[in-house]
Amino acid sequence: MDKYQTKGMCIYLAGIVEETTGKLLRNSRRQVKGYQKKLTGQAIMALGDAHRALKRCINAPIPETEKNLRIAERPIRQMSKL
Repeated sequence: MDKYQTKGMCIYLAGIVEETTGKLLRNSRRQVKGYQKKLTGQAIMALGDAHRALKRCINAPIPETEKNLRIAERPIRQMSKL
């Protein structure tokens, strides 16, 4: 897990606690704040997932690059049509 995923998970868990506390105390403002924290935490976790996917794409090897280079090195036979 990277820093975004851990931060998002902490905020998400704090939101669950706050929302549950609001339900137990019948405090609608606390419920809403908890729900907002949950959504914020989920968004930050999604940002962490996007970062991880982007790093994978950047670090992934390009398939068959050597084969394509070998094809490009061959001399091209040019023919004229008259």
